[in-house]
Amino acid sequence: MARRQASATARSPYRYQGNKDENLRPHEQCETEQEDGKHQVSPKSWPPARLGTQVGDPSLSLRCDLCGVNVVVYAKHATGALDGVRVILPAAKAVKPA
Repeated sequence: MARRQASATARSPYRYQGNKDENLRPHEQCETEQEDGKHQVSPKSWPPARLGTQVGDPSLSLRCDLCGVNVVVYAKHATGALDGVRVILPAAKAVKPA
């Protein structure tokens, strides 16, 4: 029988990889090594849409750009009323005059 080849694992595209020697997971590293301790997300559209069946504030489920952890983002995160997530708002589309 042929010996199985070791698969080359692709490196994660995220900035924070964690540290197995220190038992530090990527999302913990993102929260501790950032100067403000916040995850960073870049939504494609903003603000979150309110659905008719939704109870409470509208939200988006996004991935942190730095560590890859899933975070729930509310509209108040962008205004600074809620802490923990830095929202990089998409650029406004220019409207062509008619």
